[in-house]
Amino acid sequence: MNEQRLQDYLNLIQALLDCPNGEENNTLSAHPQLIDAGLVDVMQQVAAKIAKDGNENNARFLLDLAQQIADYLNSNPSPEYSEKEYINFLLEVLQATSDSDANPQVVYPILAANRDKLNQNLVALYPDIVNNILSQLPPEEAPNIAAVFFYFSNLIQQFPLGNRASNLDIAIIGYELVLNIFTFEDFPENWATTQNNLGSAYSDKITGNRAENIDDAIACYQRALQVYTPEDFPQ
Repeated sequence: MNEQRLQDYLNLIQALLDCPNGEENNTLSAHPQLIDAGLVDVMQQVAAKIAKDGNENNARFLLDLAQQIADYLNSNPSPEYSEKEYINFLLEVLQATSDSDANPQVVYPILAANRDKLNQNLVALYPDIVNNILSQLPPEEAPNIAAVFFYFSNLIQQFPLGNRASNLDIAIIGYELVLNIFTFEDFPENWATTQNNLGSAYSDKITGNRAENIDDAIACYQRALQVYTPEDFPQ
């Protein structure tokens, strides 16, 4: 996860430790965008650290609260939507991305209004939806559409609301699909930029194995450096 997200989690955890007994739910309710699997992970890490430092009471408090949040997340699955509803939502937000030149002031309100669709159901459907869109395009239009998916991945990677884990998974899928069009041979700079952004998404990825995610991020950065050489891109 990026440094700002981690700091936001840590600030919320400190607020929970400092709040009066019984005010925990109010403290959490004030930060709905942070209530996700990432918060649970960080709470458990902080609990382990402070337990090692001898603060067993606060460690037990955090572990109990982390379990309650995990149970809440597991017992409140995303609303059921049909595949058609997911497709219509994606078409709307992709069209807005294209029409607005990826302006977050245009795209983010659409994502915010549909943030309950930014879930693992969409993650599962997303590759087929994108491939279906691309398969219906004339080959000469593919780079333009790939650019839209690239910018949408950028936007959802930075989107502060909804389920952070799903947002990053959607961004990663988008970047990986874009790389089928922005190849090293035909679009080296676009390919390198996409590899760089994909590396950033993998480094922040919440789902899956943390060590494997970091290895994937490093591999992406190394591939980007095939194009971003000291000679051609010193900065």
